Amino acid sequence: MLDLGCGGEPYLGECDGVEKIIGVDACLESCRVARQADKYEVVVQAVLPDIPFRPQVVDAVTMLQVVEHLTKEAAGRLIERAEEIAKRKVIITTPNGFVTQDGHGGNSFQTHLSGWTVEEFEIRGYKVFGMEGPKIARRNGRADMLPPARALSVLNSFGLFETYLKARPGQAFQLMAVKDRGMQ
Repeated sequence: MLDLGCGGEPYLGECDGVEKIIGVDACLESCRVARQADKYEVVVQAVLPDIPFRPQVVDAVTMLQVVEHLTKEAAGRLIERAEEIAKRKVIITTPNGFVTQDGHGGNSFQTHLSGWTVEEFEIRGYKVFGMEGPKIARRNGRADMLPPARALSVLNSFGLFETYLKARPGQAFQLMAVKDRGMQ
């Protein structure tokens, strides 16, 4: 598996049944932290969308909370490259629409430059699912929640919205887009 934009917190390193995971991130400090976590086979520093991998070299490519950090044009190129590299699946998570975020922690790569919709992924042939609570619980396109929405967040922590939102991604705060390439 190739984890593009792996960051310093190797979420995929906790997945059962995945033999080898290659992490890629633009930030040198994130790469260092990811290497120290010892969850990846190897961690490569590369500025996305320029990634040095051959076509169909891994079973799956993930971009978890990555495409929103690139311009639409650069993210589109990255998605196309991911589709070339993956034998079976491409999995993308991103906020539903534009969410304001500046660079933080000294990492300018954390700034949000684009927002994505269900339709934009569906046009590319992705199946899209909703996750992480209702979009209406967020304040003006930002990740922080409106005070009444905190109650919704508590309910969501019990998974009460997930089944509903999975089938209604346009109403969810986050999107998960999956392209199953089969055994090409």
